[in-house]
Amino acid sequence: MKQIVPIDLAIKKGHRMINYPMVFLFWVIFIIGLVSFDTNFENILLKILWLISILFIPLLYRCFYIPKWKVWAFENVRNVHELKKRAIQEHILYDDDSIFKKFEIFTFEDKAKWTLIQDKFSITDIFEDDQNIPSEIKIYYSKTKNLRFIVIMCALISLGLLSILSSKEYLFGAAFLVVGLYFGYNYFKFALNTKPQIILNKFGIETVSAKLIGWNEIWDEKVICEGSGKHSKYYLTYKYENGEEKLIIDNFATNQIKLEKLMQIYRGRNIIENNIR
Repeated sequence: MKQIVPIDLAIKKGHRMINYPMVFLFWVIFIIGLVSFDTNFENILLKILWLISILFIPLLYRCFYIPKWKVWAFENVRNVHELKKRAIQEHILYDDDSIFKKFEIFTFEDKAKWTLIQDKFSITDIFEDDQNIPSEIKIYYSKTKNLRFIVIMCALISLGLLSILSSKEYLFGAAFLVVGLYFGYNYFKFALNTKPQIILNKFGIETVSAKLIGWNEIWDEKVICEGSGKHSKYYLTYKYENGEEKLIIDNFATNQIKLEKLMQIYRGRNIIENNIR
């Protein structure tokens, strides 16, 4: 079966159909409420209605348009398993176990189409190589990310010194200094580290804490997120005989989507080469 629409294009359309309008609605309702507070928005019931609308209307929009995007995307993309995984990672779709998934609102026509599309999930995805990806990738600490944090920590150190020297706020100043110096030192070490943290090729994966392990010895490789919001951290994880790797990637020159695509490409190349032999 020929892939009609590339996955990247389907994902972009998902953002345009669902996420961007949802954010737009949120801010429009929020700003309308703020402007109205200065005029005729004295009624407490109207204020409560405004607060409810800020969340309810964007979510209602999302409930209607997720099914429409799902029907279009999964009908026109060949590799539906990869598409579903990408869509969840990029917050276009909910996880299967999410309670919000129960509130998706299908029209009768879309529901009938979605039922027929389910047959595609019984078909295994086909491997599609990306010739733009070289034979080997080495992933390092991101100098850009770490330098940005170094600047922030320097600002925190300056604020600490200013609090101590000018305002005589010794407690707050000392706290700022300790935090700034501790994290600034760590980010400085990361920025100066020129050793590859992850090496990927058709033979397998090697990390700074685990030797090269072949693809045929690795399973369940993925990037997971632990925590939420500002406290979320991303880890490269995979299992192998007598062991498991779990490596935080937040300060690396990559992200969840890029790293998972690289693992998919290199594993696919390994399978093809082994089949040719």
